[in-house]
Amino acid sequence: MAAIDFQQTLKQSQLQVMSQKQIQAMNLLAMGSTDLREEIYRQAAENPALEVRELGSSLSKKKTGSNRPDTTRVTGNVSQTAQEASNSYQQALESKQEFRKSLKENLLSQLHMEDLSKEEMDLGEKLIYNLSDKGFHMLSPISFIDKGHPEQKTEMLNKIISLIQSFSPEGCCTKNSEESLYVQARLKDKNQHLALFILNGRLDFINPPLADRATKKIISYLAEQKKMFALKEDDEISKIELSDVTEDTVQKAIDFIRTLTPFPAQGFGIKEAHYVAPDIYVEEVLSANESESLPEEDFSKGMVVYQAQVGKATVSKTDKPQATVWKVRPAKDRLPALSIDKTFEQYADSKNKAVTEGIKKARDFIESIQYRQDTLLSAVCVIVKMQHEFFKKGPGNLAALKQKDVADILGVHETTISRMANSKYIQCQWGLFEVKYFFTNAVSDTSKDQVLFQIKQILEEHKNDSKKLSDQKVADALAAKGINVARRTVAKYRAQLNIESSYNRQ
Repeated sequence: MAAIDFQQTLKQSQLQVMSQKQIQAMNLLAMGSTDLREEIYRQAAENPALEVRELGSSLSKKKTGSNRPDTTRVTGNVSQTAQEASNSYQQALESKQEFRKSLKENLLSQLHMEDLSKEEMDLGEKLIYNLSDKGFHMLSPISFIDKGHPEQKTEMLNKIISLIQSFSPEGCCTKNSEESLYVQARLKDKNQHLALFILNGRLDFINPPLADRATKKIISYLAEQKKMFALKEDDEISKIELSDVTEDTVQKAIDFIRTLTPFPAQGFGIKEAHYVAPDIYVEEVLSANESESLPEEDFSKGMVVYQAQVGKATVSKTDKPQATVWKVRPAKDRLPALSIDKTFEQYADSKNKAVTEGIKKARDFIESIQYRQDTLLSAVCVIVKMQHEFFKKGPGNLAALKQKDVADILGVHETTISRMANSKYIQCQWGLFEVKYFFTNAVSDTSKDQVLFQIKQILEEHKNDSKKLSDQKVADALAAKGINVARRTVAKYRAQLNIESSYNRQ
């Protein structure tokens, strides 16, 4: 048997360990606006030091003291921001598909018909927005009592919960399916004492739902309880006599329970409609000769200055070089404003560990949000400068651009740009485009977007020909324009344009 040999070796390696703050910043960078908004409210719910100061939805309804829509007519000049909000709202209305009414919409419509005080209405709205797709609480209802309103107490909370539970569909605003069944039974028939007794935490009595077995379990349980405890008059057990518990009455109770639904929200839309909205706006603010005074380029402020180069097809040596100034700005009111809670700020120097950790987490989160916004703004500024022809002339003019090119200019890793481009949208004069749209590979020294545009243009020019152009003829036409691609590449791109082959085209 060979002897066991122990050896000691020294190995040197280099590792990069990311802090929790860096990991959080990368995760937030990859989120779209909708997911980020949900993450902000989740963080605010978990960390009391993080304060959501305002929700900047330009489409939010203005509320009046009577909880009715504001019908005040406003006249005069319309600001640019208001016009953008109006256009976005109009586009949302025109593109709206037919969806089943959501549970929250249904409950809110019933709540707004009730004669409630402002505090009761606010509390009711919070409870409804806290419901899952199944109609159950996501967070504990007690957390929605606003200490700043003395009127909001536990009695008011229970009153509003009971009110929402009575709305159609009955049994929502509950903890789980078991409580929902109990609420439905109580609202449907209060005299079903045996069914209410079973549903109040004793569903195991009817598992399996056989009347003979359930009867024995119930009689045994009741006899023991009545023997051991002095029952109150309003207790459910006191309302049931042992002589009334028979197989027939138990079977009727089981049949009654079967008429109830454990998931009262199943008849409503699972998800609400979400509309794509721009994260960044790109606008041309100046087009002039280079000899004229131009603003200084500053990506941190969203200012992009593009100067045409002499010798290119667009600028001859006899022409004066043209310069274009673009303004890149984040979409306002897409995310709520964040700050440190003033009460916590007063105790920032406290030795209380919970307070200091809460403030640190809140500051780290706010800084991560700002990092996301700064990275998005700077990256889009680079895209605007690199894809100047597109923003000036429209689709079909994209230049070949890789994520690595933008990363090198900004001095960040390529994966950072990849995260930045995820689920982000740019609004320009040519429409709404996903950020990823502007990254395209080169095909024979030409961008894929330009090749697609040329193929579509060639086929459009020859659509009335008696003999339709084959893929090889299209490849030849592209070669005549200086774009050398294979026939199979033309066939692949033609399919991406949803254009039939020459044999199937009419």
